[in-house]
Amino acid sequence: MPALDKKRILVADDTLPMRVMLQDVLTEAGYDVVTAGDGEEGWKLIQSGTHFDLVILDLLMPRMTGFDILERLKAESPGQCKVLVITGIFKSHKEIVRLKSLGACGYITKSALVDEILFRVNQVFYIGHENTRKFPRLLMSVPVSYRIKGAQFSNYTSNFSAGGAFIRTIDPAPIREQIDMVIKIPGMEGAIEAAGRVVWTNEYETYRRKSCLPGMGIEFLEINPLSQKILSEFISEKLVNEPVWLT
Repeated sequence: MPALDKKRILVADDTLPMRVMLQDVLTEAGYDVVTAGDGEEGWKLIQSGTHFDLVILDLLMPRMTGFDILERLKAESPGQCKVLVITGIFKSHKEIVRLKSLGACGYITKSALVDEILFRVNQVFYIGHENTRKFPRLLMSVPVSYRIKGAQFSNYTSNFSAGGAFIRTIDPAPIREQIDMVIKIPGMEGAIEAAGRVVWTNEYETYRRKSCLPGMGIEFLEINPLSQKILSEFISEKLVNEPVWLT
């Protein structure tokens, strides 16, 4: 991160280990970090006149929830600061829609790895790399076959969404490589077919150093409407009944 423009981040979370972890990780990455132990303390800091470039906000806190703070910001100080929500789980996708309507610029989960957290925070600040993730990802390993430049491969996902998937592999394709995929959803006839491209990778050496799963993140570029509908409905049902997903 550029040293000439050190960003100040407020972390509001009532869980001490999470608060300390975020403070340590973000401070080491070059950010100026201030912490609050609950929602009310966080709101007082926001209203204190101190400028925060980003607020990382836990949704479930005593005295004031994350939703309470977002609603007050929208009503009293729209555009004052960017807010990235951190949470355990959502009850349904409707809460994600609500976050967006209240002005949150994105969300991460408390189960996210360190590099995922830093990636999401950096996206907020770097021009041209906005936080554009639109869909929650379902943590589920399902069979996937894919073709790259005529070569056929078979592996498993570690997660997928209505907009893409992460394929586990120790030999990921280069970023921007085109890929044709067939994903088999358990309990469903047929399969999901989609064309996409590689948008990020975790190399095997990264996995060994940081405990990040080796593989590649795929963005869907083309998917037929029926497959899109089936995939979206399957994920929405899982979000309600088995909320084991991350952003």
